Amino acid sequence: MNTNQNLLDLVKVIDNSGNSIITDSKQFSWKSASNGDILTINNISLQPSNRYVVQLSENLLDKDGSKLSGNRVFSFSTRGAVYLQMEL
Repeated sequence: MNTNQNLLDLVKVIDNSGNSIITDSKQFSWKSASNGDILTINNISLQPSNRYVVQLSENLLDKDGSKLSGNRVFSFSTRGAVYLQMEL
């Protein structure tokens, strides 16, 4: 992924009420790995027994400047204590 993008507009985590729970670009961090860069979303407050949707914009760019081939949407639900790690 292109690390120079404004990810606040391109990556959203939406809660049950339709609100984005990512409110600050400082909630994103990058880490280099042998198979590519890892985007991490830090310091979000997930509630137990809730459904969330992760939306990646088609305007999200890879390292070469190419766009995704369409929107990407993932959903997940929480139960008791919450811990989530997702690598894209």
